[in-house]
Amino acid sequence: MWAAGPHGGHDRRVLLAFKEGGADALAVPLGERLARVYTASGWSSPNTLLVPVPGRGSPSGTGPVTRLAESCLAASGGVEAGRTAPLLHHRGRTGRQVGLGRAERLRNRTGEFVSGRMPACAEGMPAVVVDDVVTTGATIAEAVRALRAAKIRVVGAIVLNESLVLDDRKRSGRFYEDP
Repeated sequence: MWAAGPHGGHDRRVLLAFKEGGADALAVPLGERLARVYTASGWSSPNTLLVPVPGRGSPSGTGPVTRLAESCLAASGGVEAGRTAPLLHHRGRTGRQVGLGRAERLRNRTGEFVSGRMPACAEGMPAVVVDDVVTTGATIAEAVRALRAAKIRVVGAIVLNESLVLDDRKRSGRFYEDP
């Protein structure tokens, strides 16, 4: 998993302005920032699929993370860098992650996503999960689980911001650490 920066201070405020404040023009600079990590990861290629995590309440393929993935590809070289594939869908309604500890976040996300069918022209292509923020990795882990259940080869994940704090009192563990 590659992160473009921290989820705090200015970086957090800019992302929230984009996601919740209607500042759609920020998709381009945020996509450029994400493109730097995507390129550095070595996963950028014409055969790579960027699979955005769907937002709550947004139809698959229309939320802010999809716009980030599309801007990331544009800044990375367009079709020479891959293509977006909004394959993930919410299975049902789940609660918000804000304020939950790692174990609660994992339980909250388990079984949340289901993957759509891979287009025949994309079969065998490597997939990279795209999200805006990672705190414990619960959402990314669930996205990877759903994609792999659909026989999609996931090679990694890229995120815009990485949060290392669950609340004001304690530092969170990395998503790959035991809860």
